[in-house]
Amino acid sequence: MSTMELPGLDRLLEVVSKHGVPIEILPASRITPRAGDTLYGLPVDPLLAGAYSRFGKLVLGRLGLGPWLLLPGDEEKSGLVLENEEWQGYFPHMFWPEHFRALMLFGSDMRYRFATVPELANSEGRQPVVFLDPYEEIYALPIASDVNRFFDTFSRYVEVMVEDPDYQAGGAPGVGFPYDAPELIAQDTPLLGMIKEGRFDRLMYERDKTGWRDERAIASTREWISRLVQ
Repeated sequence: MSTMELPGLDRLLEVVSKHGVPIEILPASRITPRAGDTLYGLPVDPLLAGAYSRFGKLVLGRLGLGPWLLLPGDEEKSGLVLENEEWQGYFPHMFWPEHFRALMLFGSDMRYRFATVPELANSEGRQPVVFLDPYEEIYALPIASDVNRFFDTFSRYVEVMVEDPDYQAGGAPGVGFPYDAPELIAQDTPLLGMIKEGRFDRLMYERDKTGWRDERAIASTREWISRLVQ
């Protein structure tokens, strides 16, 4: 698969079309990030650059309620640039450890964010994806070994979502991503290898630079990870 091929994204679009899931798409912005570019000193993921070269916005659901899988930009800047400008503005933060500065945000679901982890890129420059909770005690959960796998896994979640009785009754699913989809995420073998090697531990467990820890929250994260790595 070349850096610009995204079969996972293609599959997501096919699944959404097949099941009639509302989707909003905009064409790519006039200025888009490219593979090899840097943003705030961080390398832009080549697959993420490929996605933004195709679409300037990708959001599921009615009335733009989300999730936003590619955040939109404006006439001058892509959503990737705008989102990360805001993100970098939070640092230095009173409580958040500095390693959260080194994430590249690209999507959102309400207060949560989807982000790549540049420091964990593989030999081809492809970066894993995390689900980031920047609310109160910050943490991130590993959800995909690369951006293409993220779209692929999300497409499989959509297939589960459309069968959910709550979604069928009113359009609001009773199953969420990623918390209710560990069995889907666990199919990503490279991701499981990285988790077992402890490569995401700082993002999951080092949440407060003062050293304070919410042990119940830490235990909840460990329990969720144990459902992936059995």
